[in-house]
Amino acid sequence: MEEEANHVMDLLIKFHGSPHVSSVNLMTCMGSLALIAKMRPQFMSNVIQGIYIYIYIYLYIYLIYNNFFIFFERFNNLCHNA
Repeated sequence: MEEEANHVMDLLIKFHGSPHVSSVNLMTCMGSLALIAKMRPQFMSNVIQGIYIYIYIYLYIYLIYNNFFIFFERFNNLCHNA
């Protein structure tokens, strides 16, 4: 039973980190992870690590994406003003 709990926890964390998860499913997944961490402290480190990785990766992607468009917009303005 413990192995099954660990397996389901790993699947939930993988689902949480999936780039194809919808916002509704992501919020449900985060709520489930928070509830599991609250009820089963032995999973707390896994939950924190999963949320940290998610935030780190998506924040990094978001910053790269925004910086790319800022650069592209400035480059485009330079080309049109020249």
